[in-house]
Amino acid sequence: MLEAVGDRRVVLTPSGVLAGVPWTLLTGFVGRPLTVAQSATAWLTRRTVPLRTARAGLVAGPRVARAEDEVTAAAKEWRDATVLTGSDATADAVCELAASVDVLHVAAHGRHSAENAMFAGVQLVDGPWFGYDIDRLRHVPDVVLLSSCEVGRSTVRSGEELIGMTTAWLHAGARCVIASPAAINDQAAYDVLVAVHQRLSAGLDPAAALAEAVPAVSAGTAPVPLVCFG
Repeated sequence: MLEAVGDRRVVLTPSGVLAGVPWTLLTGFVGRPLTVAQSATAWLTRRTVPLRTARAGLVAGPRVARAEDEVTAAAKEWRDATVLTGSDATADAVCELAASVDVLHVAAHGRHSAENAMFAGVQLVDGPWFGYDIDRLRHVPDVVLLSSCEVGRSTVRSGEELIGMTTAWLHAGARCVIASPAAINDQAAYDVLVAVHQRLSAGLDPAAALAEAVPAVSAGTAPVPLVCFG
């Protein structure tokens, strides 16, 4: 298959549990722009509208070792980025921020709930921020980066429908979500996502930015199972 693809980017529309595979780590996909799309039609439709990346907002949740360092470093790649940390990173404040920016980055503890996927979410200073909270937003960013464990996972419902934090963002209108379907090392997330911001702010699209930033798996580096959804 990869021989036929050559050096072109890849768009996948996997069904069921395959949607949660960390495709960017697989041989042949490392360094290649790759998007896991809801459908080919949805991906093509999104491609017809220019991506908005003028304004960035970044959030650090509690009790994550490198969260504040990560969002502070990433914010330096943008002009006038808004950063919420410590007691400022409440659910209401994050909702307000998300509705006013083009690029949203949240570094926080994450959890996917297989029993009720809309209760998948990230931990903020005043409690969890769930998938259903996204429905409260009057506007959603074009690009969402979730520096959290597991929130790239989805639960398969009848008819192969996927439900989770990532799909909640996409259904709400986000163009792209970069998230991990598995546990992710704090330092590895820091290194890769700061590099993604460098490339996004320079005009690269999210899939290409992630492809350039994710290193090949080796014995000396922690794997980075971040995937570009959308």
